[in-house]
Amino acid sequence: PQVEEAFVTKDEIDVEEDEFTILVFKADGDALATVEVYDGNDRVEELWEEVEINKGDWYEVLWDGTDDDGDEADESNDYEFKITLANTASEETTDTYSVDFDVEEDDVSSGKSNITNDYSGPVIWDEDVFGGGLMTFHYCIDEPAEVDLFIYDGTSTGGSADAELLENYEQSTGCHEVEWNVVDDDGDELDEDNYTYKIVTKVGSKKDTETGQFVVGDLGAFGGEDYYYD
Repeated sequence: PQVEEAFVTKDEIDVEEDEFTILVFKADGDALATVEVYDGNDRVEELWEEVEINKGDWYEVLWDGTDDDGDEADESNDYEFKITLANTASEETTDTYSVDFDVEEDDVSSGKSNITNDYSGPVIWDEDVFGGGLMTFHYCIDEPAEVDLFIYDGTSTGGSADAELLENYEQSTGCHEVEWNVVDDDGDELDEDNYTYKIVTKVGSKKDTETGQFVVGDLGAFGGEDYYYD
């Protein structure tokens, strides 16, 4: 088995703001998966150890920005999730795969409404599991602002949005949630694929932008339980 696809929901987090990132991945065969966090050559934390996963299903592993001792991670541009897959029969390593991300202090700019703690839940939208429910976007802003929240097909925010959830919507300082029925602006269900959300705050001519990723596909399970984060 090999890692077929992998990404992080946030490629930069500020642990002092209690931000986190989630590794999302799938393999092309049944495997035993070990997931670790590294800062350069130093292992920070082991999150999974030989967890049995199924071919073609998506799995998610959350890292809250702390090490094995529960201490906050240092700021660095060299962080990565390291996925190690082993054959379920022989337990021999068959593939290793890394996904980079950064731990940095969020720049607070005067005059802007800075966005923190943004994430979506669930990160893996499986129609068979969540159909008829809602996906929720969470975020906090530090000044009143007009807010846009758009959804794009793929891993970038170029071109036209598939869904416009908020546009020039006035919101107060604090944390907010926006619920969405996971259909595009034409009312059609989303195809299985990667998607990107973009949140923009506007105070006069000054803007702040945050993006994150989620996926539509088959949610993996192990131990007889669906495994996901709300």
